[in-house]
Amino acid sequence: MKKLINISFVVFALLLLQSCTKTGDVTFWQATNSGFGITVVELSGITSNITSEYSAAPDCGDAGCAVFNGLEEGLYSYSASDGSAVWYGTVDVESGCLTLELY
Repeated sequence: MKKLINISFVVFALLLLQSCTKTGDVTFWQATNSGFGITVVELSGITSNITSEYSAAPDCGDAGCAVFNGLEEGLYSYSASDGSAVWYGTVDVESGCLTLELY
């Protein structure tokens, strides 16, 4: 009986580890005096707005940035616009957080 429980636990743990997907976060930002207005960023069908400017790269998830959390690792296309300027590109999401300046 004891060996059956130990084997069952090992099998359960292995299945749990296989089902875990790695995720990452992306924070888009713009520099102080960039001249851009509120910028709407679209990534994987989700939108988020840049409403503040920073004099240096902000920390991940800072207020006023376009923040995307919990993305599965992989390559994503994004687009952004402030009504006159337009950006297109790709971002490679890995575990952890990436900050990306739009300029």
